[in-house]
Parts: sequence; structure tokens; C-alpha cells
Amino acid sequence: MATHRSARGLARMAAIIEAAVVVFARDGVDRATTNAIAAQAGISPGSLYQYFNDRTDILKAVVRDYISRLAEVYQAVWPTINATTPRPEMIAALLVPLAEFKRANATFAMVYAHPNLPAELRQEVDGVNQAFTTRLVALLAARNPATPRETLELAARQAACLFRGSLPLLGSVTGDEQRDTQELCTVIDAYLASREIS
Repeated sequence: MATHRSARGLARMAAIIEAAVVVFARDGVDRATTNAIAAQAGISPGSLYQYFNDRTDILKAVVRDYISRLAEVYQAVWPTINATTPRPEMIAALLVPLAEFKRANATFAMVYAHPNLPAELRQEVDGVNQAFTTRLVALLAARNPATPRETLELAARQAACLFRGSLPLLGSVTGDEQRDTQELCTVIDAYLASREIS
């Protein structure tokens, strides 16, 4: 595989990754072929192999692309809130952009669950999510200085679990994903309130 770092090469790689996401969603990861991915990208299989060795190589690239974009979303939400932001607004500011991003990248859940995904990539995804939770704990600590750290850590992890567990179901309750997201924010707000965490 040749290394392509020119603007044109990077654009071609991005197009292949985008095509792979479409093919993975349509055919499933196991049934997807490099020929199908090349066709979706509008290039020949030979051109694809100039950028990626095989389907697993493409799978890794899809995950790394997702990780990069997820990290960008996480970074973008923090400047919108601080220790004085009302709790309901804080929760919405954190969760709504993440819900929108994850809905727009629903195929990733299937890719992430694939048994051929290398463990180190799972660890990278988990690391990005853990960094978010750690920063959330720090924010909660600034808002609740008298609350024990372990209480805040448990609350942050539980809120994250509620959020991640509910993501696949958004839209199935009211038929409107945005409304369901707001309802989920209300549930998490009520949970934090029950723990007397502002």
C-alpha cells in the first residue's frame, strides 16, 4: 500500500471511508467487500488498494475517523457551559450535540461490535468516552464542592450509562428523536436532582 498524504490523497481516503460506512450499513461488516466499497466510492478496486490493504484496514480507518470526530464534538461542548450554568441547561448542552452526532453515525455501533475490531481501537474509543466522564466529574465537583468525589464519580458514570443505553431507542417513544432526547435530558436531570447534585 502506498502512503498518500497529499490533499488529493487524503480526500480520496476520506471518500473511501465514507463509502465504507455506507456499505457496512447496507451489507453488514462481514458481507461487505472491498469491491463494493470501491464501487460505492466511484473508484476501481486497484485504486482502493493504493490506500488500504484490505477490509480490516478500512474498518480500522472508519473507527479512527469516528474517534477523531467524536473527540471534536466532546471538545466543542465544554466552552458552552460552566459551574454556574443551570443544571437542566448544562445537561442539554452536553447531551443534545452528542445524541445528534451518534444518531448521524449509527453505523458505528455495528462496526464497534464487530469481533475483528482490534482491542486497541476499542480502548481508544473507551478512552475518549472516559476523558469526557472525567471532565464531567470535575465540572460536577466545581458545582458541588461539599459532595464526596466518589458520589460524583458514580453519578457521572450512571448518567453516562443512562445516556448511552438510551441512544438506540431515541425516536421509538414519541416518534420524534429530538423530543425523546429532551425527555432523556429530563430523566438524567431528575436522577442528578435525586442525588442532590446540582
